[in-house]
Amino acid sequence: MTVLKRYTDSVRHAQLEMALERATFLPVESIGAAADFTGIRETFARLLEETSEGAERSFWDARLVEPLHQALVISRRQAADMRLWHWLCISELQDIVWERWHGKIPGNLAEALTESLAGRFLGTATLNGVSRNALARLWWCGETLKTGDGADPYLLARKALERQDLFQAIFEREFGLYPPAARACLKKYQDAPAKQFRRGTRMLNHYLTTIAVESLTESDILDILP
Repeated sequence: MTVLKRYTDSVRHAQLEMALERATFLPVESIGAAADFTGIRETFARLLEETSEGAERSFWDARLVEPLHQALVISRRQAADMRLWHWLCISELQDIVWERWHGKIPGNLAEALTESLAGRFLGTATLNGVSRNALARLWWCGETLKTGDGADPYLLARKALERQDLFQAIFEREFGLYPPAARACLKKYQDAPAKQFRRGTRMLNHYLTTIAVESLTESDILDILP
């Protein structure tokens, strides 16, 4: 078991290179929980074996969501603290982030760390920031879309991560963290063209400016979506 930690302060972009190079560069503290990363490590090893150098790796997200979510048995309050995700991406699971988003572990960090790639290690406590962090986005997707019925509780989460544009349309809006709304949108639009789901999620977002999303069931939201 690995003791879960967080940085005592959010990591700034200017600190990232040094933090990646030296694990003890920034102070950390325990969050009072632990995780067994055996499952995600095994999945990661299989993905490395199956994926040739230079090949597209976006399909990794759908494979990693289940073992990551199962490993991190934490509360939503703990998961809302980006300092935890900074620590996981920079320290504990750094190699997964590099391989997924850069295709390899670089020899020269300064050259590899573009603004976009830095966001995969960091991200902020905004919906956009969470959806960019390499690991937070997976955990929140699994947490929101996991179902308690059927033989495959992570089926919807995998479907969401297979379409990055649909994932962003749902999870970069506040209703995306309300499970009935996220499930309704995914069931409605999982096979729809981008024009349709973008219009539908925009419309739902506008509709929810006048009514609390928590007052609606999944069925209610499906009835609203065009």
